[in-house]
Amino acid sequence: MKTVTERLSELNLKGCRIIDTERWGERSFVLNGEFAVGGIKYFTLSFDEGDFGEFDNCADAVIDDLDIVKYGELYSVKLSLNIGGEKRDIVFVCKRAGITPKKYRGMSRRNMYATWLKSLDDYAYIESEKYFDDEETHEFDEFTLNIKNYLHRDSKVVRSFAVCELTGEGLKYRYRSTSYSNPHTFFDIISHSNGHRYFPFHIDLYGISYLDVDSGEVYHYIPEGCEHDADWDFGESFIITDIHYDPRTNFIAYGGCYWAGPSDVMVGDFSKPLNFDPYLVSVNEFIDPEYEECWELRFVRFEENGVVVKNEHGTEFFVEFDKIKQRMKGE
Repeated sequence: MKTVTERLSELNLKGCRIIDTERWGERSFVLNGEFAVGGIKYFTLSFDEGDFGEFDNCADAVIDDLDIVKYGELYSVKLSLNIGGEKRDIVFVCKRAGITPKKYRGMSRRNMYATWLKSLDDYAYIESEKYFDDEETHEFDEFTLNIKNYLHRDSKVVRSFAVCELTGEGLKYRYRSTSYSNPHTFFDIISHSNGHRYFPFHIDLYGISYLDVDSGEVYHYIPEGCEHDADWDFGESFIITDIHYDPRTNFIAYGGCYWAGPSDVMVGDFSKPLNFDPYLVSVNEFIDPEYEECWELRFVRFEENGVVVKNEHGTEFFVEFDKIKQRMKGE
């Protein structure tokens, strides 16, 4: 990973505009901006463990210059701004500093499966007797799923890889998963309203894949994810841990979380399983968007007009399908 001084030497921040600022606690500050020129559009400047009082009200400022020098464990920072024609120099010392170029802001749902597929070359060597870890077999709905796990762990690298094979009813489908130490595996066959049956599975920590066990067709989806370092291909996105399908409405509900928490239930349109709409609606956004009462939401059941979830205390909440549909339309 590049240091902040290395990044600063590569990126020209002069003339860049600060879009907004964020306070992260008492002694952390973030500046979000956009580049004046170049292919990378946005950037984030972050500073921790310092005194940042002078940063208030500097949105829409233009950066005239930025100098960051490391002395031992501290960074000396001088930021020169032009705020509505007024020049201001902000000088401070902090414990941590970072510059992160970004291709976009917010969430990208663009399917990155083709990019992910190329990354499999980095894992191919693990599929050997040398790195074999364990094997497991599961039977469900007239199908058998065999999983062989491979692990390479030493002082420099930890890489895991699973080779999975689903067989049954004349079907044999083999796939690989790089979903950390073990793939999160679903042992269900979804009977869809279109008359076909689908097997959900993970090839990565993020996204979801579906195999049509009747036709053998498959669809893989891995989102580009939340805004992230432009040097990386992927950002964080919702991690699916359980799946629930309602054939009356073709809604699908995913339980899961962003990293370790909080957990949520996300609802999407599953009318076209092999080309599904990746837009998901958070149920918690209707219940407790500030996470004051619901840190862990779990799916309970579908009802005629909506979905029922419960929090960590067992309290149930009902969210109407009409509200979810409106949110899907951007209303």
